[in-house]
Amino acid sequence: MTSRRSFLTPVQTTTVAVSCILAMSMSARAQEKPKSGGASTSELQEIVVTGSRIARPDLDRLEPTTIVNSATFDERGYLDVGQALSEVPAFGIQPSSAVNTQAAFGIAQSFVDLYSLGSQRTLVLVNGRRFVSSNTASFAGSPASPGQQVDLNTIPTKLIERVETISVGGAPIYGADAIAGTVNIILKKDFEGLDVDAQAGVSDHKDAWNYRARALAGTNFADGRGNLTAVLEFNKSDGLTGNARKNFSQDLGFLKPAASGGPFKTVLTSDNAVSSVNTSGIPMLDDGFYAPAFGLDPATIGITSPTGQLLAFGPGKSTLQPYNLGTQTGNPIFWKGGDGIRLSQFSNLLSPQERINFDTLGHFALTDHLNLFTEGWFSETHATNIIAQPAYNAALFGGGGTVNGNFIVAANNPFLSAADQALIQNELNAYGAAQPFGPFLDPNWDGRHFYLGRANTDLESGVATASQVLARGVVGLNGDFSIGYRNFTWEVAANYGSSSNTSHQPAYVFQNVQNALNSTLNSSGQIVCAGNPVAAPIATASSTCAPLNLFGLGSPSLLARQYITHLAEAQSVDTQRDLTANLTGDVVKLPAGEVKVALGFENRRETAKFTPDSFYTGGFGQLSASDVSGAYHTNELYAETQIPIFAPAQDIPVFHSLELDGAIRRVDNSIAGSANTWTAGLIWSPVKDVQLRANKTRSIRAPAVTELFLPSSTGFEFANDPCDAAFIGQGTAPATRAKNCAAAGIPSGFVSNVVNATAQGTTSGNATLQSETADSKTFGVVLRPRWIPRASLSLDYVEINVTNAIEQLTLVNLMDACYDSTNYPNDPSCSSFTRNAQHQVAGFHDGYVNAGYLQFQGIQGGIDYAFTLPNNLGNLEWRLSYLDTRKLSTKIASASANEQDGELGALIATPKGKGTIAVNYNKGPFTWFWQAQYYSGMNFNNQNTSTSQDILRVNPWWLINSTISYDVAKSFSVRLIVDNVFDKEPPFPALAAGTGGNFAGATSLYFPGIIGRTYVVAANFRF
Repeated sequence: MTSRRSFLTPVQTTTVAVSCILAMSMSARAQEKPKSGGASTSELQEIVVTGSRIARPDLDRLEPTTIVNSATFDERGYLDVGQALSEVPAFGIQPSSAVNTQAAFGIAQSFVDLYSLGSQRTLVLVNGRRFVSSNTASFAGSPASPGQQVDLNTIPTKLIERVETISVGGAPIYGADAIAGTVNIILKKDFEGLDVDAQAGVSDHKDAWNYRARALAGTNFADGRGNLTAVLEFNKSDGLTGNARKNFSQDLGFLKPAASGGPFKTVLTSDNAVSSVNTSGIPMLDDGFYAPAFGLDPATIGITSPTGQLLAFGPGKSTLQPYNLGTQTGNPIFWKGGDGIRLSQFSNLLSPQERINFDTLGHFALTDHLNLFTEGWFSETHATNIIAQPAYNAALFGGGGTVNGNFIVAANNPFLSAADQALIQNELNAYGAAQPFGPFLDPNWDGRHFYLGRANTDLESGVATASQVLARGVVGLNGDFSIGYRNFTWEVAANYGSSSNTSHQPAYVFQNVQNALNSTLNSSGQIVCAGNPVAAPIATASSTCAPLNLFGLGSPSLLARQYITHLAEAQSVDTQRDLTANLTGDVVKLPAGEVKVALGFENRRETAKFTPDSFYTGGFGQLSASDVSGAYHTNELYAETQIPIFAPAQDIPVFHSLELDGAIRRVDNSIAGSANTWTAGLIWSPVKDVQLRANKTRSIRAPAVTELFLPSSTGFEFANDPCDAAFIGQGTAPATRAKNCAAAGIPSGFVSNVVNATAQGTTSGNATLQSETADSKTFGVVLRPRWIPRASLSLDYVEINVTNAIEQLTLVNLMDACYDSTNYPNDPSCSSFTRNAQHQVAGFHDGYVNAGYLQFQGIQGGIDYAFTLPNNLGNLEWRLSYLDTRKLSTKIASASANEQDGELGALIATPKGKGTIAVNYNKGPFTWFWQAQYYSGMNFNNQNTSTSQDILRVNPWWLINSTISYDVAKSFSVRLIVDNVFDKEPPFPALAAGTGGNFAGATSLYFPGIIGRTYVVAANFRF
């Protein structure tokens, strides 16, 4: 993993909480195609739809299904599939995208999270086949939870015919990972001609530029027996940092007020800053930090002028100058204003990237009953994380002189002026004399050195780059044959893919820092490294020691930075080999029609390997990571059937049609063992206009390589300490929690450091993990009234219950389980973490276990209506989709259940209500598209009481987008897309959910409001 110390506001939880929203909506184009009145041949056409291997009418879907078609990609100007799906209410915020500060080992990858159950529980297919994952096997440097997530950047949007998303029921057809559902990206087939387009976009602030060029070409040959299609797509986008937007750089947060006795435990505070650390260096007499609440008075341990003014170093200045602490709050870490660091300074809002995709599709009819098909895929992406929280050296993170702790600097350091040397030495002498029993913070204090706390953005800023290359090939045969009067179709295919991601991150080598910091004057009066320093056994840009000046931002010289800096490298490689065989046909004729059956076999092998260089594995700096590698294979058999009980031709009252569906799949995983997944359901139409549907499904997800094979690795975590004054009244049993905290000797009003600054611990994989399971059901109604042509309405109830879920037991899980237990202190979780004499968390160990439970209940619906306006005024189509989340609950081990519906939390944003309204008007060459997105109001924390915060929730939020298109000629069209038409900002104070964008929830959900109004101009040529 990448280990970097960091700060967050007190309202942040360390838990990467697994949400479980289920949202079903019509896509921006159509959920279910409405019939146009009367029987038509299109109604009877049978196609293979996602969720089934059996061809059926595309309107008759057993499970709730969402469709986004190719026209929608053009109307909205989406740069990748993830952007398109993020606007569908069924999907939660993306766990990985170009938005937010990036994970070092998967920058700007695009994963999707269906129903917010975790992106690892959404199966992504292309043309009904598995696609190689790009998710790194690293621990915390990966963009999302461990799994086989597909990077949707690698799918060229120009090649897409439509994207189908099926709820819950795809597991028996496609196997593991489809717990939430299945996304199937269906590509264009038999394309002929040339289709070229280009677009450019920019924000109202004249930044965040993005460009895209696409070309799709195809030709038939051999008298139409074959087709070859190729696509080339190039994308380039600029980046943004937090300082680029005023609404983001306010550094809002909820802090405990300085004065006690008020009605609220925390109050909204702007300009939050960490007073103990700045980017230029804060000198201290002892190994501490500024926290009067802990007895660390700045006037006592800080360096002051003769008049008592607190002093520190400033940008570009190696001399001491007045330092403004700001206004003290009741929080020991964050103050209001002042010269301390503001986390928005280190926040990456949007990552720049360049991407090229080149893909080919081909098929050729060898005979009338035998067809050869191929796919070739290549994708290359380069992305950058512009900035992140830098390498910190502060007492909050470690002892003085250690890789994370305060720097220890000689008072006579030659980079200091003579006046500053004398002032510091005098202060050290006075401080030592005032401590009759010696300094109480550092037993090794010698009176000749001082301590320097610093955010080293000029040494290690968090900048990282990633280069990803993906290659994939598919080859197969399909055909048909007859046995008697029975017709069958078959297909065999081989699929192999590899995705390699290489990251680079400049990082300082601590031993070299120590060498360079120990400087002196030579006989010529030049500042040089003292003695004969021995460099660390790892390459840096220069092997010659150069003295390091840490006094003032920007003071370190180029030579010093070259001596201490190593370009840390890590490589992640995922491979997938998949062999499939499918057979489909009619086996028995019943009065209502043919009984259809599909049978199939799959052999699949997945590998993942993460290889960091010796800097990560050798402990040379603050970044650390472990090798991770592993593989597993599965053999799977499935059977599916469709049984017609009644058909329209039978003309039976109340049974216009009735169909039973079932499927079962046997999975034999080489590590997790054997498991069965199945679905059973029915579709009943009492009359032609009404369709009722219901199904029950058992799904599974096999453990990922990281979850199985991660060696013990160092990590840093935050936690909402249950014994902290802000959280002791929460949980399922507050009285039990308070009693257990008191029994541990923790005093009332305790303020825990781990709420605001990370603690160090270890985590590891678990080779005994079993597959997790989900029992799900849906039932609903689809109305297509004959008296309202081209109209449809759907309404579904969905319930998903995931048990035996694979979760990482984070520090907050362990602490909640311990202090909420009636078996304290004998609950096993209590031995998984330690506290020091001041009751602060000193260490922990967590790992992956089958101990999670997720529950979702929701009602989702959609309306689609298209009609022609009178008097030849054109055509109008409007669509409404909405999700009402009734219950969203997560529980890990014996910890308290976390009700997440309607919560804007640390890494989540799950509105109870989420909807989209879209209107499309067309007349002749002119088309106008209008879209409104709605998010209901949310609580900052569902466990808050009326006195927890002075502001408990944010208001509902609307966002308006619009597109105008015009066909200049038959082969040429232009388009203007305006997102966030009214330049609406996020609801205040949504960004107080985290300081400086550290909370992915608020930043991702409200990102269109953060970036502001944007424009895209596009042109399209078709030949």
